[in-house]
Amino acid sequence: MRTIRVFVFMALVPLFSSCIILHSTAPRGGSAPPWRETVEIEEAAVPGAHEQLHAVLWVQASVEYDAVCRTAYSRARAALDAALADPKWTAALEQREANALPGKPAVIMDLDETVLDNSPYQAQLVLEGKPFDDPSWKRWVLRGEARGVPGALDFIRYAESKGVTVCYVSNRDAETPGDRDSPQERSTRRNLEALGVSLSAEEDTILLKNELQDWGSDKGTRRTLVARSYRILLLVGDDLGDFMSGIRTDPEDRAAKASEHAGLWGRGWIMLPNPMYGSWERVLTGPETRLTPSEALKRKTGRLRGMDKPR
Repeated sequence: MRTIRVFVFMALVPLFSSCIILHSTAPRGGSAPPWRETVEIEEAAVPGAHEQLHAVLWVQASVEYDAVCRTAYSRARAALDAALADPKWTAALEQREANALPGKPAVIMDLDETVLDNSPYQAQLVLEGKPFDDPSWKRWVLRGEARGVPGALDFIRYAESKGVTVCYVSNRDAETPGDRDSPQERSTRRNLEALGVSLSAEEDTILLKNELQDWGSDKGTRRTLVARSYRILLLVGDDLGDFMSGIRTDPEDRAAKASEHAGLWGRGWIMLPNPMYGSWERVLTGPETRLTPSEALKRKTGRLRGMDKPR
């Protein structure tokens, strides 16, 4: 599916034209910046205000997003080299109490918005004025068309060139416990291989939610599995849950837990930017899963701190 980057100047539309110029993408890293290419669509096709609009546009259209990702992966390279040089180092809390660490090195990476760019799916929600739902997300995953997050593929190749195994711990859903070859795993494997990622035929390095009975949304059990065989040099992700367990609490508790391990950020833990979704958003709205978009927006608005609201 072709990504569309939308620059909507709503106030100017009725003054100038019955159609709107949209900016479509060239592949990331291509010769022409995305704003050089334009297509026209009818004014009636332009969506109304959608909560995700600015977040998705920042990911798809800003050089700042690209630069932040590449900065993170540049830091990851340096941290990887330092971790390889220190045989007693581990980035995993699950290995902090171990008497001896395994000899083989590995990096654990999240997939979505860490390795794979799913902003076309998020953009489609904006264009259609719809909220996230599992069936549409599954359809996108099964297409296997995500591009790479800037810097991710180069980092993976660099890690592998150093003899480091890359394990992918993702909350893409295997759906049936015990199914180590689920439709979402197969499509994810095809997607990664199409991007040039080499995957082992002997070892399953793509560990999805629900592949085994106790592999829920919390990734701790999967990190523990990897920790049995590998010394974990780095954790790379876009969500606090990619680094530690027990994070779906409240913003204040999450901040305290992140601060407790402040020394790991940038050294063993590499965070990628994701303004579109994540556990940070879900804890703002509470544990209810059936909130309407307007109810969720009301709760999130209540979390804003204006000039006259103390921190």
